[in-house]
Amino acid sequence: MKLELPLSSYDEAGRVKPPAMWYAVLIFLARAYVIAIAVFSSSQPVEQTMDFFYPTHELFYAALAMGLPALVLFGLTSIREKLYGSRLRALFRVLLPGAFACLCVDMWLLISKLSVQHWQFAWSTALTLLVQIALLLYVVKSRHLRLMIADWRRSD
Repeated sequence: MKLELPLSSYDEAGRVKPPAMWYAVLIFLARAYVIAIAVFSSSQPVEQTMDFFYPTHELFYAALAMGLPALVLFGLTSIREKLYGSRLRALFRVLLPGAFACLCVDMWLLISKLSVQHWQFAWSTALTLLVQIALLLYVVKSRHLRLMIADWRRSD
């Protein structure tokens, strides 16, 4: 049997492990939660710091709502070993489309943020857009992710 990926990409049971970039995608999508935790735990004024990342409260709440599916995808990834033997392993089918949809909605939120800022250039927005495009391409093109989902859906 020929291995499709390097040996380090498999766990002890012989199943494909999620790549580190998958976790980076999920953390990027849930960054509103990371920002909220960092802002609320800092000694800086909350309003000023939050306005830097999210100019309106609606954008912040939308980002929190959009980060929820990313947390669900993260949860599915973390309990994959428990789902292997059950019929619920069909839930793995939603990982890639879910991440793709979250990235598209996140890009829409960024464009909304730009329109609120009257399309002013900001390095943080430009870098966020660049990272979003790179992660979107990664989710669409990653062979490792496709093999991981196919392996996780396969019954033993």
